[in-house]
Amino acid sequence: MSDPAPLSWHTLTTVWEMPPAAAILLATAAALYLAGVCMTPGWSLQCTAWFYAAIAIAAVAMGGSINVYSGVLFSMHMAQHLLLIMVVPALIVLSRPLELARRTATERVRRAITRTARSRVVAVATHPMVTFAYYAAVVVGTHLTSFQQTSLTHGWAHGLEETLYLSSGYLLLLPVLETEPISRPMPQLMRLITLLFSMGVDTIVGITLLMTQHELFPAYATVDRASMAMS
Repeated sequence: MSDPAPLSWHTLTTVWEMPPAAAILLATAAALYLAGVCMTPGWSLQCTAWFYAAIAIAAVAMGGSINVYSGVLFSMHMAQHLLLIMVVPALIVLSRPLELARRTATERVRRAITRTARSRVVAVATHPMVTFAYYAAVVVGTHLTSFQQTSLTHGWAHGLEETLYLSSGYLLLLPVLETEPISRPMPQLMRLITLLFSMGVDTIVGITLLMTQHELFPAYATVDRASMAMS
């Protein structure tokens, strides 16, 4: 799309451009979760509230002004990044969609879900070293390489970037929050260390970006960001 109008309180709350694929995925997820809730008497209202809060925030981050202006203002990109890699995944983990799916499944599928949750593959995928490595690779790879430039000029790369944020944040927080029936509980100390190390990655990348003296992503240089910024 062409450069949006300068950012203001009006455009911040009214500009909207939801990619069709994101709209379909979010609507499907919302419908499936609602169907699960209807099939599970006594399901936690708090979990339901967490899930739909995640859907709402994801919709704003992926289709609202945050998404529209992320291509012209790096600050908006970072707002989108934090919402998709930390806030939305945390809310999804707290809403326990895997447990809801297990409760609504047939006995055969329920046993399959239980076996999968206790499998070696899941144990490896949710191991703190693996989830941290994936998280670190996503944060570093999307900010300190040419990937960010590609995401600014190609829609498919931007969609991939959003997917990487959601998946890496979810896998990082899944064993830390421990709300789902996964393989082995993570010791409290390991949870703290995982979070501290992930914060360290964010800090290092942030400092690197602040200390860089040249424009890392040329696509931003083609926009008069001063006129775009909110007054």
